[in-house]
Amino acid sequence: MATPIPYEAAALRLGHTRATAHHARLHIRTWQKAHPNHASAYQQALHHIARTIETLPDPINYEHRRTRLRSWTMPATVWHHLSARAATDRPTNPAAATAVVWAELTGSDLRLAPILHTTALA
Repeated sequence: MATPIPYEAAALRLGHTRATAHHARLHIRTWQKAHPNHASAYQQALHHIARTIETLPDPINYEHRRTRLRSWTMPATVWHHLSARAATDRPTNPAAATAVVWAELTGSDLRLAPILHTTALA
């Protein structure tokens, strides 16, 4: 059985911030107080998800993917090829494309893509 960890630790492990963890926990507590009959169902659902993941033969290590892809950017040649095929007049933005691919490969939120938080883009 998976060992429960605090929300903050889980959020940090998933690449979120302490503020995000705190905000999520406040929402969960509010929901649990408003629906006390559902609070145990929430815990049961979390345990069910953990048990399901533990039974997978080779669960994907998304934390490892995020670490490995932290500095990855889409090569300019690939971006030019893709944007030419898209036949759009929109301005080219390889950083946005990199963020979308990063989010898809890491199972994370697009807004957390490292390329969107670099000083060059901020």
